[in-house]
Amino acid sequence: MGQINPRGHTFPTLHIYFVQNGIRHPVYAPTGGKILHIDEPSAWKDRGIRVGVTNTMAYYLGHIIINEALQVGDMIADGDVIGAKRHSI
Repeated sequence: MGQINPRGHTFPTLHIYFVQNGIRHPVYAPTGGKILHIDEPSAWKDRGIRVGVTNTMAYYLGHIIINEALQVGDMIADGDVIGAKRHSI
């Protein structure tokens, strides 16, 4: 699973990272929902995605290479491959 946090990030934190040290891994949707927002690519070409699960709950995954076929408004199911983790942070 890699390290629980990259260097320079301290606990407590509102988010965690899984650092794989350069190995490319698929990223699966933890639960289904509607894609609410996809970030513009960063300087490293990674992006973030926000998925609405209910009217009051959403999740956000960042620092991943988003599947180019996905668009805002698409519905995804739990376990769908939504991108890949490209590099350590």
